[in-house]
Amino acid sequence: MDKFYLLFLQQSEHRIFSSRIIYVCYDAIMGNINFRNLIFIGNIQLLLTFIILIYFIKKGLPRYWFIASFVAGVCLFDLNNWENADFAMASMQNYGVIFLFSASMFFYSLKGKGYLLAGILFQVICTYSSGNGIVASGILVAFNIFSKNR
Repeated sequence: MDKFYLLFLQQSEHRIFSSRIIYVCYDAIMGNINFRNLIFIGNIQLLLTFIILIYFIKKGLPRYWFIASFVAGVCLFDLNNWENADFAMASMQNYGVIFLFSASMFFYSLKGKGYLLAGILFQVICTYSSGNGIVASGILVAFNIFSKNR
């Protein structure tokens, strides 16, 4: 029970729940920690965020989705934030919060009880994943209030 409690423990001013889950699962599967692979996992989260962003762009701009997706990709994969791309903790935590936020919004936008539960799960994990996750969770609540379908 103490190990489970450690997942929620605050580190400085951050709660890194989602990162810790990935670290624990990676260690359980591989038997050790490889920081290079953690960097790749962190960057995959950014790629999944981009795919979700394309989904919303296609939904909002069906006629010009390709141009808008290209511009969004150039902005999202900007070389100015290279520090996040090659630093395991930064890529895992920063890209993770963005991914959890976008995944929550994606599941909230779909119809069905299973999607609602997935959205809630991602939102709860997002809330316990950094100070930015708390802000993102507030935005998700506003999204659901204003969309009026939940």
